[in-house]
Amino acid sequence: MAFTFHWEMRLEKIADEAQKKAAAETYKSLNQAFQRAITAKKWSWPISPSPRDIVDTGSLRQSNTYTVSGNKAVFKWSKEYASIVHNGAISGRRNYPARPWTEAVLHGEYGIKQYDIAGRYKQLFIRYFNEKT
Repeated sequence: MAFTFHWEMRLEKIADEAQKKAAAETYKSLNQAFQRAITAKKWSWPISPSPRDIVDTGSLRQSNTYTVSGNKAVFKWSKEYASIVHNGAISGRRNYPARPWTEAVLHGEYGIKQYDIAGRYKQLFIRYFNEKT
């Protein structure tokens, strides 16, 4: 007597769902790392105290938003002076030093610990994949 068993696990669908959840959560925690870098007392400033954080009123941090679309994320700080704070500028006789908090997090610069994007994503992907298998 013959026996036939058909089973389909749909691994591609499970992997796709795990990838989307892992990417979204990785970007959320990356955004949190960016925000922590703004408040870190690691940034040089031409007047005392230095080093200091980037926070004066908190409105730069509060202007932060991010959107995730598949594997891409866009991080935004909408205050009109955000670019000056991040990239630095010369205005009149004032020199505003760059305090590139995003690069600091991504590359481990300015005394900020590098965020392990790949490690965090891998950890989350495995967790979400294993939940469905």
